[in-house]
Amino acid sequence: MKIRQILYSLLVNSCKNTTSGNINLKVNLIEKYDVCRVIFNVSDTGSGMPIDKINEIISATGELDKDELDNLEAKEYNIKVCQKVIKIMGGNLMIKSTLGKGTDVILTIDQRVYHEKDKSILAQYENDITSYRKVLLVSQNKEINNIIKKKLNDNKITYSNLYYGMDAIDKIKEGKKYDFILMEDEMKEMSGFMTFKGMKEIKGFDTPVIIMLKEDKEHIKEHFLEDGFSDYLLLENIDSELERIIEKY
Repeated sequence: MKIRQILYSLLVNSCKNTTSGNINLKVNLIEKYDVCRVIFNVSDTGSGMPIDKINEIISATGELDKDELDNLEAKEYNIKVCQKVIKIMGGNLMIKSTLGKGTDVILTIDQRVYHEKDKSILAQYENDITSYRKVLLVSQNKEINNIIKKKLNDNKITYSNLYYGMDAIDKIKEGKKYDFILMEDEMKEMSGFMTFKGMKEIKGFDTPVIIMLKEDKEHIKEHFLEDGFSDYLLLENIDSELERIIEKY
C-alpha cells in the first residue's frame, strides 16, 4: 500500500509540473535468488527541478515527524515524505532533472520472492488473519479516526482507514469483506451518502454501513436509516456509541 501511495504521489507531482509533452511510468524487475529488485521510473517533460531542490529532497531521511505520521494514511504524500518512507522500507529514491526539460524519478526496492514451499505458511497466515473481525473506516477527520482506531485496537479488531469514498468503493469492487463499515458523513470529493450509494450498486454488497453524524445532524438521523444505512453513530458520544456498534456488529 505504501509503494502504491508513493507512486501515486510521484505521478501527481509530475502532472502538476507538466503542461505539455508526456509522463511515463516504467517498471523493471531484476530477480536473483530469493530477492527481486523492483525498479519504478516516473519520467516527465515538465518544468524540472533545480539542484538545491533535489538535494533537499534526497537529504530528507530519518524519522517521520508528528505531522508526517498523522498523514501516513493520506492518498498523496509530498516528495520529501516519499523519500523518508521509502528509506524506512529499505528502498532508494533517485532524481535526475533538467530545468525546463523534465524530471526522472527512479524508485528501487527489494522484495522477497515466495516459492512453493512458502505457500503453506502464507495460507496459514491468511487463515489466522480472517479469524479476526475486520472494519473499514472511511473518514477524513484525523482526530475522530485516532479515537476510533484506538477503540478498535483495544477490542482486537483489524481495520483499514481510507480517506476517499471512491477508494472505499474500489475496495468493495475488489471483493474485500468487512464485518461493518464506519462512514463519515461530510467528506471532500464524495459524501458518505454518495459513497454508500455507490457501494449499493455493487452486486452482492450486504455489509452493514454505519453513518457517523455530527451533533447538528442528529435530528435527521432517521433519514439515513430510511436511505438504507444499517445504523448511525453520533460523534458527540463517540466512546459509548462505538461500544454499542462494536457490541451490535
